[in-house]
Formats: sequence, structure tokens, C-alpha cells
Amino acid sequence: MTGHFGLGKRNERGDMLVDFCKRRNLTIANTCFEHHLRRRYTWKAPGDTRRLQINYIIVRERYKNSVKNAMAYPGADCNSDHSLVVMQAKLRLKWVSGSRKFLSGTG
Repeated sequence: MTGHFGLGKRNERGDMLVDFCKRRNLTIANTCFEHHLRRRYTWKAPGDTRRLQINYIIVRERYKNSVKNAMAYPGADCNSDHSLVVMQAKLRLKWVSGSRKFLSGTG
């Protein structure tokens, strides 16, 4: 499942990714939040001719409410033509009764 804030037109590979996410109950997190276009594109073509959104953060549909923000940082010094994609999430951990271990709610 995708949000309403993707960048550009979806091609055949994008349709395949969306179908994959629908079949597996997944959400593409960085398309769910409205940001400036500069925070949406994740790849810059050589010569700065095109900017596309080709890198995604995918989470289970069950944990979609835990995602608080997701965006790209195009100015990050990562020595690549790809931008850094970051997600902020709020996790709630539960105590296991009779134990001193945390459970993250998975499974």
C-alpha cells in the first residue's frame, strides 16, 4: 500500500512493488507523509538532469501507526548519488510477566 505523496509517475517496476506490498500487507512509509519535493526524491541522475524516488522504507501494515515520519535527506554526506532515507518510529515495548525481558510486539 502506498500513500498519496509519491514523486512522479509510477512505472512498471513501481506497479510490481505496489502489488508486492498489497499481497504481503506492507506499507511504503516514505510515501505516506507530505513533504517538500526536495525531501521526496531519493536518487539524482548524473549531471542533475532528473530526480526520482526509487528508494523506499517498507513496513508491515500492522506497524503503520508506529511510523511518525519518513523522508529523504538529499544533502547527507554519504558519498553516493542516492539520498539517505530516514524513518522515525515510536515503539512501545511490553514486559513479559514473570521475566525480566522486553518483548517488542513482533510475532
